[in-house]
Amino acid sequence: IKLAELLQPPARSSKTPPLEYAPAPARSRTPPAQRRKAKHGLIQVVTHDRECCWVHDPSELGPYFAAAPVFRFCCLHMHDQGTYHDGRHYGVQAKILENWASEFTKVARELKQFLAYHKKAPVVVVCLWCRGGKHRSVATGELLITCLDAGVLDREAILTHRSLFKHRKNCRCPECRGDDQTANDERAKNALKAWELWQLA
Repeated sequence: IKLAELLQPPARSSKTPPLEYAPAPARSRTPPAQRRKAKHGLIQVVTHDRECCWVHDPSELGPYFAAAPVFRFCCLHMHDQGTYHDGRHYGVQAKILENWASEFTKVARELKQFLAYHKKAPVVVVCLWCRGGKHRSVATGELLITCLDAGVLDREAILTHRSLFKHRKNCRCPECRGDDQTANDERAKNALKAWELWQLA
């Protein structure tokens, strides 16, 4: 045996891809509890405005949502907040829970009925819309996603703000981005109030 043959790497099988081209093992950042829920179903919550980003067909969100039933709720009945902050701000969410608790209870009750009717559907799309897709629908979506995550145990809930980031309406302050601890504590209090209204619906 020549020295050059000993220095050569062993021959690989044709069925085994080279190491540098082998796909890396998938690592999900989703917690195990949410991964278990994702096996049973998915709830895609989308907030948008009433014109540009309107979801005419669920297939616009991807081929996986083509046959998904769609739940729509108009948030126009809640008066516009008229603030620079968007609906992720705890103050905007607190005003909705304080002044429009009946409207939030209404959307929670109708959504629970909708989910019960479509309990066998693997994917459900929830569309929340208002005039600009910045305050009312975003705040309602932020509050609802916490209720869905805690109250609907057999599905994974995902929230997407379609108009907020597409048209760059999002506020860049630390309180809206979630970088302020005091704001996060207030947001947790709002989530607790929303959960109480969800249980009463």
